[in-house]
Amino acid sequence: MRSPGEVLLVVDKMPRAGTQLHVATLARGLAVRGQPVRVVCLLEGGDLAEELRSEGLPVESLDLSARPVASRLPTAVLGLRRIAARQRPWVLQGHLYFANLACVLAGGLLGGGVRVYTGHRQCERVREPRAALGRRLIHRLGCRAVANAQAVARHLVASEGADPARVAVIPNGIDAARFRQPPGTRERVRRSLGIPTGSPVAIQVANLNAGKGHRDLLEAAARVVVRGPRLHLLLVGEGPEAESLRRLAEGLGIGASVHLLGSRRDVPALLAAADLAVLSSHTEGFSNALLEYAAAGLPALATRVGGNAEVVVEAETGLLVPPRDPAALAGALGGLLADPPRLRALGEAARGRAEGCFSVEALVERTLTLYGSAGRREVAA
Repeated sequence: MRSPGEVLLVVDKMPRAGTQLHVATLARGLAVRGQPVRVVCLLEGGDLAEELRSEGLPVESLDLSARPVASRLPTAVLGLRRIAARQRPWVLQGHLYFANLACVLAGGLLGGGVRVYTGHRQCERVREPRAALGRRLIHRLGCRAVANAQAVARHLVASEGADPARVAVIPNGIDAARFRQPPGTRERVRRSLGIPTGSPVAIQVANLNAGKGHRDLLEAAARVVVRGPRLHLLLVGEGPEAESLRRLAEGLGIGASVHLLGSRRDVPALLAAADLAVLSSHTEGFSNALLEYAAAGLPALATRVGGNAEVVVEAETGLLVPPRDPAALAGALGGLLADPPRLRALGEAARGRAEGCFSVEALVERTLTLYGSAGRREVAA
C-alpha cells in the first residue's frame, strides 16, 4: 500500500541488545521497501543509533537519561508530540514499557490521524503496582499491541489485561545472508581464541544477567567436560554477572575453556566457529539470539520457556530442555556434541527455517499489513 507518511519507531535507548536489534532490523527493512522511517530514542542513543545514522537512517534522541526520573515521562510525551507535529507521521510504534507508555500518551494528544502501536517482547509478570497499572493503561488506551511470539500474546491477555482482539503477533525477522561467512572463518576465529583444532565449541549470545541462566550452563559444561573432550564455551555479552561467572568457571575447573568475550560486533563470525549454540534462559519472549543461531546454520539447545519453542522445533532444528536444570542441559549438550552428523543435519534444518519463516521481508510485510489494516480504535481481524 502507499504510505501516507513517516513511521516513528520509539525505544528507550539503542545499545546492541535484543529489542534494539529488532528495531534496527525493522527500520532497515522498512527503508528498503521505500517506507519513510525514523527511530526515536527517549533516554539516550547508543552503538546501534550511531550505526543506523552512518547508514543514512534518521535517528533522534531526546536524551532524557540526565533528567530526574519523575520528569522523564511527561518530557518524553511532549518530545514525541513535537517530533510528530514536525514530521506528521502515519504510525507511532513503541517498544517495551517506557516507550509504549510515552507513545500512547502522546498519541492521545495527536488526535486520530496517527496510528499508535505498542511492542511487547517479554513474558515476565510485573509485581510492582505502579508498573502493573501502567501496563494495563497501555492496553486500555485503544492501541494495538504487537507481540513477537504467541507466548507473549498469551501473557499480555492473561497477565496484563489486554483484549485478545487487539493483540497481533509478528515474529522477529533476521537477515540470514549476514550469517553466511567466507571459507576459513571457523579456523581463523578458533585460532584467535586459542581453541585447539578438533575441540568442541558451544556458544551463548546473551546479556550476562541472572535471568539468562549462565550459571546453569557453566554447571552443565563442567559435567560434560568430566565425561568427554574439553568443551570450549563462548559467552558473548556483557552485564552484572560477568565477574561472578568468571569466578564460578574457575571454581568448577573450567576457567581455561570458558571465554567471556563481552559485547562483540562480529557475532556471525563467532557463530561460525561453534558446533552448537545454547540459550539457557529462565524466561524469554522471542529470542533474537535463536534466530541468529539458526541463520548461522547452528542447532540450538534452548530452555523450554516463552517463545523458544516457536523458533526451535524439537529434534528437527535443535533440542529443548527444562529451565534451571543443569543436569538436563548437560545431558542434551553432551549427547549432541557426541553426534556430529546429527549436529550438521539440525543446523541445516535450522538455517532453512530461518530463511523461510523469519526473513526480514516477512517481518516488513506483516508489519506494513498491520499498519494498514486498523487504526487506533478499530478492531483488527
